[in-house]
Amino acid sequence: MNRHHISLAVDDDILAEQEQLRRCTIARVSKIRALIDHRRFMTAVAEEHDQKLDWKVEVYDDWSYLIHCPSTDIARTLDSRGEISFPEFTATFEPWSSDTEATGKAVGELRWVHGRGLPLCFRRRNILLKLLKPVGKMVHLGSREGLRATYFRAMLRLRRGQKLPTMIDCCLFRQQYLIELEMVDGQPPLPWEQAKQEEGNKVKETTTIAGDREEEERRRKGKEKMGLLGKDRCTVDRREETGGYGATTEHATPCDAAPRVRIDSREPTTRRTGPMKGVVAGPTHGPDHKMGHRVERHLSSDGQVNTLEWRAKQNQK
Repeated sequence: MNRHHISLAVDDDILAEQEQLRRCTIARVSKIRALIDHRRFMTAVAEEHDQKLDWKVEVYDDWSYLIHCPSTDIARTLDSRGEISFPEFTATFEPWSSDTEATGKAVGELRWVHGRGLPLCFRRRNILLKLLKPVGKMVHLGSREGLRATYFRAMLRLRRGQKLPTMIDCCLFRQQYLIELEMVDGQPPLPWEQAKQEEGNKVKETTTIAGDREEEERRRKGKEKMGLLGKDRCTVDRREETGGYGATTEHATPCDAAPRVRIDSREPTTRRTGPMKGVVAGPTHGPDHKMGHRVERHLSSDGQVNTLEWRAKQNQK
C-alpha cells in the first residue's frame, strides 16, 4: 500500500473547527451490565442533564464515544466528574484534544521565529501561511502584544536543511517587500546545523593530528621543518639570492655569450646545440655565395669572417 506524506499549517478553518470541538467530550465504557448501543448510551447521559437539549454522539473504532454536548460548560462538567455510574454501565469522561486521533509525533523541528518588515496588510493568518511556506509550515501565530508595527512572532515546522536567519522577498502589485526571519534566542540549535559543525570540527581535528604526526616524524629523522614545495620554494630561494634591482647571480649566463647554431640546407629549421665561444650563425651558403653543406663562420681576431680558413677546412674534408 502506498503511503503519502503531507504537512498542513494551522489556518483559520482548522482553528474554527477546533473551537467547535471544545464542546465535545470522549466517553469510554469501563463496566457494562447490559447490552447497549450508542443511542441508549446517549439517552442515559442526556438524562443526567436535560434531554430537550441538542445532544449528538459519534462512535470510534474502539467503541469509545464522542459526545457533542449542548454547551462547553456541560462538557467540562462531565469531564470534571471523571467516572460516572449509570444503571446499565459505568463510563469515564475526558475532554477532546488534537492528540485523541494522533498516531504519533510529527516529524520536523518546531522553532519560534521573529519576523520584521511585514506589511500591515499581510497580518492575517492565511496570508502568513502562504508567505512563510518557503521556510516551513506555520503551526501557531503568536500574540502581537508588545511588538512593533511590522513585527510578528510565529512557531514554524522548519523544512529540513533550512538555515536561520533568512530573508523572504515578496512582490504585490508593483511593490516589493523584504521580510527578515530569525530564530528566537534560548532555543536549541537545529540538528542539521549542529551535525555540520561537528563534522567540520572532526575533519579539522583529524587534519591537525596528521600534520603533528608528520612533523614529529621529520624531527625524529633529523629533517628540516617542511616549508614551501616545488616551484614555490624555487621562487622564494631565487628571490632571496638576488641582491637588488639589476643585480645578477654568480651562476647566470652572460648576455654577450654567442650561441653555436648549425644550419642544414636540407632542414628548414635551426637547432641550437649549446653555447660555444667565437662562433656565430651563418647563412645557408658559403662566402662565395654557393650552396654547401653545414657551414660555420669563424671570426678572426678583428671580428671579420676568415674565408681562407673556411675554404681550407672544406678542402680537408
